Amino acid sequence: MKCVTDSIKGKNRARNKDRTLVIDSHNFTLFALFDGVSSAKDAIKGVQESIRFLKKNHLSYLKDSLPELDRLLLDLNLKLISSNLDEPFTTCSLLLIPQDSSKPLQFLNIGDSRIYSVTRQYLKLHTNKGQSEVFKNQLLDYLGKPDLDPKNLKVDTIQRASEDFIICSDGFYQLMESHKQQFFKIFQFSYLKNLQKAIRKEISKKNTDDATYIFVKASDV
Repeated sequence: MKCVTDSIKGKNRARNKDRTLVIDSHNFTLFALFDGVSSAKDAIKGVQESIRFLKKNHLSYLKDSLPELDRLLLDLNLKLISSNLDEPFTTCSLLLIPQDSSKPLQFLNIGDSRIYSVTRQYLKLHTNKGQSEVFKNQLLDYLGKPDLDPKNLKVDTIQRASEDFIICSDGFYQLMESHKQQFFKIFQFSYLKNLQKAIRKEISKKNTDDATYIFVKASDV
């Protein structure tokens, strides 16, 4: 599975708390983006612990050869809660692409990170049915939250089509939504390195928050 990822520190941030992870397995590819909550004391440590957990444990959650994303994040949340970390809070977006082309793609968002489909005609946002994002500038759901409602860990599916995907943090899509036409043109680039350079040029010195993304070239798979 071809992809490119990048993370650009925000002008208003002392440290970039975003991270990405790609797990390539025989039966699937799992893409993960973590956006550490900026106000949380141990957000970056929570993100690092989350990445370690997924790397080490994702194969323990297999059902019909694919990891169950909701169970995986539910146990990750319990892991963060039981850790000695102080406020290890992070949002998360997961995109699971099975190698078996007869199976649909799966995704799960917790918090305000996002997943979009990209085609030659449109840019489409995918949201979970139980997903809550921000209410009056306050993040409602995130990993590491003691009272996180398991009902909000809702896995949804995307039927396969000729499309690519962009998984991104709020620092990225806030700029993208304001300059959607320009970003859409960049997403059409054939060479991912050129796409990466163009996105960095478009974002650099403009983003107040950390801007992180994974662009997945799935249309030719």
